[in-house]
Amino acid sequence: AAVAGPAEEGRAALSAGRSQEAAALLLAAVEAHPGDMDLRADLGRALAWSGRYEQAQSAYQAVLLSRPDHREALLGMIRLEGYRGRFQEALAAAARALALHPQDSEFEAERSRLNSLLRNSRCSLQQRFTVSCGYGHEDYSFTGPGNGLSASLRDRRFHGWDAGVSASYEHRFALDDLDLGVSALRRLPRWGGWAGFSLGGATRHVLLPLLRGSLEGGRALGAGFGAETKFSLRHYDHAKVLSFSPSLTWEGHGLALNGSYGLASTYFDSGVRSGALSSWSARAAWMASCPVIPWLSYARTREGFEAGSVLSAQSFSADHYSVGAAVHLPRGLVVDAYGERELRSISSQKISRFGLGASYSWGKMP
Repeated sequence: AAVAGPAEEGRAALSAGRSQEAAALLLAAVEAHPGDMDLRADLGRALAWSGRYEQAQSAYQAVLLSRPDHREALLGMIRLEGYRGRFQEALAAAARALALHPQDSEFEAERSRLNSLLRNSRCSLQQRFTVSCGYGHEDYSFTGPGNGLSASLRDRRFHGWDAGVSASYEHRFALDDLDLGVSALRRLPRWGGWAGFSLGGATRHVLLPLLRGSLEGGRALGAGFGAETKFSLRHYDHAKVLSFSPSLTWEGHGLALNGSYGLASTYFDSGVRSGALSSWSARAAWMASCPVIPWLSYARTREGFEAGSVLSAQSFSADHYSVGAAVHLPRGLVVDAYGERELRSISSQKISRFGLGASYSWGKMP
């Protein structure tokens, strides 16, 4: 009975996502009942969710030393190595698990996911910091050209967050503006996903929104699939735009595919009825060709305003055709380039875009 109290409370805290509290309770339970391997496996999971990876590894190893076929400890060790970016070690653990539990669907799904992560890691930068800069140019068939510059700094381990600051300058339609922003995301190991936010706004807000913000998140679905969702608000001087965009990804056989749908509504301060913008897009990247990763995409957008709106004459649809590539160079350098053609239904308007960017990464991950 003395052991049941902290054990049950610890497992309840773990189920509720209170990993720090769960780790303390389960540690007390393990000390009172050291021969209970199920408790030790639960302790390892709580420690892993708390980010105490070395201690979690010790807890799992203690279980597997006594019971090499313990399923939850094997699964925990696989996921732990994956959290740490040690994909080869995680795949070796998955192979050992499948040898002991043949045809286990969860172990098979973990191995498939890890193979995808390992393939991507050859072109994924594991360094802590990344600085990026970019240039974009737009040519319109109906007005003068536009240009844009961007710069950002990213820290992947900022007090447990993957955080960044950014600045961008845009010049279009004889107007220019500067946007400043921050963003951050955090892994959620319990759900196998992540969540984050972004905040920013323009200094002059004549072209870009006075305030912008978003909440987003995603999680792995197994068998190479993943889902993401984003809610955002853009507040201009005389209007607000609310948008919602879910997307689905799949990775396998060297391909990375993404499909998304977006829906936005515009609310004008002048009393004009809200407009609606819908879009859908598809993107494919050939990941197996690292260090050069080519991609292409297609998107279709449609904007319409309700009857009675003074903007009804400007309702239109547009097709976007894009192609690009990321080139991974030695010593943490990456060069990105893209080109896009947008064709609008309004008076056969055409927009051509191209962009060029570069980034450099450095610093070891703790």
